Amino acid sequence: MVLPKPIYEALPAFYLLMAIFTASTFESSLAFVSSGLFLITSALVFYMRKTYRSSNLENTAL
Repeated sequence: MVLPKPIYEALPAFYLLMAIFTASTFESSLAFVSSGLFLITSALVFYMRKTYRSSNLENTAL
């Protein structure tokens, strides 16, 4: 399954917004766990994209 580029690029920001929204809106422990998972997912996707794009850039420059 391939997502359209604008949706694909916006997903980490969406995960981050969902983490903030969930943590600030709900007061249950399950909401904080969910918020933490959204936050971790956002950070991992940002990191993996940055790592892949920088290594891909280095490989094409050689």
